[in-house]
Amino acid sequence: MKTIRIYCTVCKQDVAAQECYGRHIYLRRPLGTFPSPELRDQRKWVHNVIDPYWLEDGHADRAKRKQLYSALSEALGKEYHTGNLNSREECVKVVSCYVRLRNSGIL
Repeated sequence: MKTIRIYCTVCKQDVAAQECYGRHIYLRRPLGTFPSPELRDQRKWVHNVIDPYWLEDGHADRAKRKQLYSALSEALGKEYHTGNLNSREECVKVVSCYVRLRNSGIL
């Protein structure tokens, strides 16, 4: 699968998507929702907090990323993806949850 950007000509925002071929059809699956500029900044803040856990010296540790996203999904009670955060409150909740998981030794 290849990651691409889907651009909305109405709101002038974009969102990451996965480009792939399904059974005889071509798919573009968005990896989140179109954010406002303020929400985009909040999502970047979340990434700035949680990404250092699985990015070491600029190199991605996929196992640690999977562990992080699984732990967040379990703690939040739903599959976690930063692109699905739709409010400042949700962003704050994720960061608080991440801090609790780190402090408890789960991560």
